[in-house]
Amino acid sequence: SPANNSYYLVGETIDCTAQAYCDECGEISGDIVWSAVEELAEGGQYQFSDGAGPSYSILPPGAGYITINAKITCPHGDDNDSIHETVFEVEITSPVTPPPTANNFVFSQANPGVCDVQCEAEARPDEYTDDIEPWSIDPIVGSKLTTVPSPPKGGIVTFTYTGLPGSNGQFGDKKVIAELTLGGKTDKDNTTVQIFFPRDGTNNPWGPLIPNWYFYWSQTKASSGNHIYDGTTPYFGYYFWGNSVFYIGPPACGNNPETGHDGIDTFAETCIHENTHLTDWWNFWPKGYNSNQDLDGDNVPDDQEPGLGLDPTKFDSNPLDQWPNDFAAYSEPKAYAAEHTWSVGSADSEDWADPGHQSQY
Repeated sequence: SPANNSYYLVGETIDCTAQAYCDECGEISGDIVWSAVEELAEGGQYQFSDGAGPSYSILPPGAGYITINAKITCPHGDDNDSIHETVFEVEITSPVTPPPTANNFVFSQANPGVCDVQCEAEARPDEYTDDIEPWSIDPIVGSKLTTVPSPPKGGIVTFTYTGLPGSNGQFGDKKVIAELTLGGKTDKDNTTVQIFFPRDGTNNPWGPLIPNWYFYWSQTKASSGNHIYDGTTPYFGYYFWGNSVFYIGPPACGNNPETGHDGIDTFAETCIHENTHLTDWWNFWPKGYNSNQDLDGDNVPDDQEPGLGLDPTKFDSNPLDQWPNDFAAYSEPKAYAAEHTWSVGSADSEDWADPGHQSQY
């Protein structure tokens, strides 16, 4: 024991037993001498320590081919018996980390978007690489998953996701697993890839007029207030006095000169800024605008202006003449200050845009 041509996993002990008998001497198993050598799959040879007696155990240092020999010597003659065993393993060789961006995969901007994840693995000994199966990768709900080859087998497999999902939470970490089974024993290896959406594409489920960054970031903690995307405005965002929504523009995915932040942080700060205006308006006019209470037409109730340092008889009483009307003079400084309350980086773990705060630029 064991049987000839058996299979073992790396890290598995091989326990051997043998029996020897001489017609004249009787049972002589205690005189058995053991030896073993392994031709390592990655090159070189490993010589195990010899043993004696009816049993012998070895722990192979790695994958390869092992020859185990049992020899008996007695006055009436010598005898040998050998068995040959295989120690195997499977390893995913690509993609791997580090570096952190080596496992990044991005959907194309086509419609439907396509994301190919090519993976490579090798068996040791390498003659079994073609037998690697099954392969698997975590699914993306809302995206169709196919493989080449199908079913996935061998040393190179490409997983393809087709169609961007409706949920931002479907991007990110996906586990890849490769398995190899020989002689009823299975070895497996895994790696983690990260799936991103193209930030500036428009192939999300609401496209083609809505950019991906707006569609997916609106599902994260960076989003606040009730907003709509306006792709025609040159502004980060804007609010029309009296509306129940505010608007987000194309620049809101870029750099914010007010704070020096970018990407998803700029989006968050734009939401906070414009939502401040919306909130201020409805705090002034919880039952809707009443022109009889705003004779100077500056959108601030006349009876509240003195307490705010404003003149209820003037449309624009800002002494610095910085803002177009008294409502802006009151609300704009608050909105800019509110931008700085955003906790920078707090939504990065939900940012699966490329480029973005978790992807390579």
